[in-house]
Amino acid sequence: MDLNVQKPYEWESIKGPYEIASYCIAENSNLLILLDAWLESPEDIGEDYAWTTMSFWAHRLLPLWQKQEEVSTNDQREMSVVICNRTGNENGECYVLRLCCITRIMQYAGKKFCGSSCNFQMNSSSGKPGLKHAMGKDEEGVSLWTV
Repeated sequence: MDLNVQKPYEWESIKGPYEIASYCIAENSNLLILLDAWLESPEDIGEDYAWTTMSFWAHRLLPLWQKQEEVSTNDQREMSVVICNRTGNENGECYVLRLCCITRIMQYAGKKFCGSSCNFQMNSSSGKPGLKHAMGKDEEGVSLWTV
């Protein structure tokens, strides 16, 4: 299972489907750990963190933090989400191909991973994802987070 929708479905930002989030709810899980190798987004080039990608991850988990009206306190759920994303370059090769005059975004010929491993606390009564910890795009190592 993946954050990205599986064929034959097509993803719509409001309707989903939100397969992995729905699965976690159905299984009454309180912890989700994802091991990823997402590439750097052009919007995040020059940033210390992959904000665009982390926001995308959180949005794909919308059912875990979407505020539910008319939900009793007993039915509110809280879930820790840990996303471990690869950092660095594929085969050690990554170089600037060109600087686009229109968007002023550097375009890479090699594959650069966006790093930014993070920990979210998702609460169905909050109406927003809670980013608790994040590593930088180029930060390598192990972080210990209490969830």
